[in-house]
Amino acid sequence: MKKNLFYLFALICSMSLFTSCSDDDDPVYPIEEEIAGTYKGTLDIELAGTPVATGMPKNITIAKVSGNSISLELKDFSFMGNNIGTINLEKCVLKQNGTSYTFTGSQELNLSGIGKCNVDVAGTINNGKAEVNLNIDVLQLGQEVKVVYKGAKLTGSESSEAKITAFTIDSEFVTEQPVIDEATRTITFKVSDTATDDDLKSLKPVFTISEKATVTPASGVVQDFSNGKNVIYTVVSENGTVNEYIVSVAGRQSALKFSFEEWETIAGSFLTNEYVTPQPIDLLATSAPGAAFLKLFQITDLPVFKTDDKKEGEFAIKLVTMDTSAKVSTLVPAITSGSVFTGVFDLDVNDRIGSTKFGIAYDKKPIYFRGWYKYAPGAKYIDGSSATKPADIID
Repeated sequence: MKKNLFYLFALICSMSLFTSCSDDDDPVYPIEEEIAGTYKGTLDIELAGTPVATGMPKNITIAKVSGNSISLELKDFSFMGNNIGTINLEKCVLKQNGTSYTFTGSQELNLSGIGKCNVDVAGTINNGKAEVNLNIDVLQLGQEVKVVYKGAKLTGSESSEAKITAFTIDSEFVTEQPVIDEATRTITFKVSDTATDDDLKSLKPVFTISEKATVTPASGVVQDFSNGKNVIYTVVSENGTVNEYIVSVAGRQSALKFSFEEWETIAGSFLTNEYVTPQPIDLLATSAPGAAFLKLFQITDLPVFKTDDKKEGEFAIKLVTMDTSAKVSTLVPAITSGSVFTGVFDLDVNDRIGSTKFGIAYDKKPIYFRGWYKYAPGAKYIDGSSATKPADIID
């Protein structure tokens, strides 16, 4: 009896030693130091052998489960407009192969919209770079989704800002520049009612984004906004945060736009000085034609100029108030002002005030007036405080 107890005790001890040796033989890897963390990269997706997404920006997270196993999480996995949910593989077995690590795992998951799936994963991690292959067997559909992920481990100090901070479109067909609504991540602009679909196929947005972020499509690339099409810009921050902006035409407007880029020179004569006038001359007029007659009084200056001191484009219009009091008479005012207006200047020596015919026929309701100007006060003023009011002026 004592002999049997001795053998039983020896057997129990040997089993205990075997178990202890087995635990000690399990490899322990520096997962937290070399592997665990968030990886920034892209996904390529195939459905039943057909590519449905390429270069989709996405982050994955790898965490330590044990000394030789890891978990892998892919949040908000989506393709073809469907959000499948989060793929979380709880235990992937890790092995070391030289300087790299390989891992495999398999798990049944219940994913949103597609039900139960068998998910197999195989990946490699080497010097902070990860390549992962996911095979998702959609049991209800009898189809397989293949996902290839490539990414690099983040340090944790990267910026999370992924914004479009400015957006413009330089086109004669854009009547109202794009407005960024950060709350809805939409960008809208208005175009001329004369713009055709062909005109809207070749608009070239130029924009800026957050520092260290990337964007697709790139700034300065021609886009098609015809037929109400939206253009989606995907901004990816340094740490992989993704924001999408939807850019679209918000409406059409009729606009009178005067850029002062084109000018016409009107030759002088023995009566008048030469002067320039902005185009189109059937819509715009200035005080230059009247001031040109100051040549008769040995005044060669003019109150209207073309200038390259502009906000945009090549040229602008410069208006100057001239002191002509030294030549004042019934034909020469004390002040000759520079002016520009819609309408016509048609000199009538018998009705000089009536020479300016302001305004043009317009069959639409004005919404707003917008422009840019610079102003510098004159160095000399005429003091009219002591002037006598004519008797025929009624307060």
